[in-house]
Amino acid sequence: YVASSPDILAEQASEALIRHRRTEEEIEAILPELKSLYKGAKPRPKVKIFEGKNSVILSFEETLRGNHKVIKVISSGVRFANYFSEYMSGYAKKRVALGIKIIGIHPDEPFAQAMANMQDRKDISVLVPANKFNFLTDIAIYGDQVRFVSVSEDLAIVIEDRRIRETIEQLFDLAIKEAKRLEISRS
Repeated sequence: YVASSPDILAEQASEALIRHRRTEEEIEAILPELKSLYKGAKPRPKVKIFEGKNSVILSFEETLRGNHKVIKVISSGVRFANYFSEYMSGYAKKRVALGIKIIGIHPDEPFAQAMANMQDRKDISVLVPANKFNFLTDIAIYGDQVRFVSVSEDLAIVIEDRRIRETIEQLFDLAIKEAKRLEISRS
């Protein structure tokens, strides 16, 4: 055993202090980013992404859960009929059995006309000129959620947040007023 110079302790302490200060500077540099990621006590919207046809179907099933009795939709029925042909009739039966009403804005297409004529009496469909309004995605507003579906992308996004839902619902309410003004007669 050979003793080391006591000066080495002071040197090691000095080196450790330099490392700690460097670490502190690095932490301070990324602190704003870390704070933006920190959720804290503020509630944040929950976002769910559903990829693939089966997952998109699951996003439809989610619209049947909860205490809501109305789903407000903007969609192109024919896109969904082609994408979910075997699923949609079963979904509609479940929805009606649960007492959930649809209020929708749809392009005036033969499929949408047929669906509007055979829908549950409580449902409301407003048909708008298809040459002006060809909805490429579906929007559904229900409970405290808003769902966006792109069948061409096999993708659904569900945002759960009361404030976001309220804003989108207000936009829907404005849109349906204009849609009723433009509505295609079904007679």
